[in-house]
Amino acid sequence: MAGYYTIYCVQNGKALDCAYSSKDNGANAWVYEFNDTSAQHWNIRGEIPEESCLPIIVTCYTQIDYSNLL
Repeated sequence: MAGYYTIYCVQNGKALDCAYSSKDNGANAWVYEFNDTSAQHWNIRGEIPEESCLPIIVTCYTQIDYSNLL
């Protein structure tokens, strides 16, 4: 799953977006009009575990603490 993905809302066509392009761990995400910025580019990390929960990381982050993701 190399590269980045844009995640769209089926109901309104908006994209999952890191609020205010925040670079902070734990920043809020929202749906926002598609603008193709790094706040809407998501990396998918790892394999899908049994719980069907998969960490996704927005590409505008410069440093990420993965210790609290699962």
